[in-house]
Amino acid sequence: MKKIPFIVLDGGEGAGKTTLLQRLKNHFGNRLVATREPGGSPKAEEIRTYIFAHPELTAREQFNKFWEARQSHLEETIRPALNAGIMVVCDRFDSSTFAYQIVEKLHPELIEDFWKYRREIIGETQPDLYVYLDVAVEVGLARKATQSDVQLNHFDAADINDQKRRQEGFRDFFKHVPHQVIDANRSADEVYADLVTILESRMN
Repeated sequence: MKKIPFIVLDGGEGAGKTTLLQRLKNHFGNRLVATREPGGSPKAEEIRTYIFAHPELTAREQFNKFWEARQSHLEETIRPALNAGIMVVCDRFDSSTFAYQIVEKLHPELIEDFWKYRREIIGETQPDLYVYLDVAVEVGLARKATQSDVQLNHFDAADINDQKRRQEGFRDFFKHVPHQVIDANRSADEVYADLVTILESRMN
């Protein structure tokens, strides 16, 4: 029996993940569960609200909160969907924890715990593929500046150097996992077409 795919969609600010995920939901319907991190379950959504409301949290505190939320997300949403034979696409996952809390925040001492938690909390529910929407920092920031209907948080407010370190973090993480990169500097329709092709190939 073919394994049900668990796909992570990640990328920098302004890469267009949220819009793309909505289009995927419309395209695949009940063949796909679209979810997000932090969040994706009632408990994880509460933790998301807490994290965004407390920018003073240290990198370690954020790190621990994200893993707490992820455990709930896996137990309440991701694993039940996969067990029911439904593909899961998640907007951000542990890839963002690595890029944001470890590399961007310059906390390499968290790396050992990262891989430990990954083994213990994610366990056998490893994502089958990480799709990275690769957008130039300057392009992403310009897009964010035009999105008047988007509520920004303290992660969005990071300066250009912080965001470039995030990119480095993603690249470092992707050395260890199956991944595919999409050029997200192009139009949303071009990116979406590539994404649909990738997902449909995993469903067949």
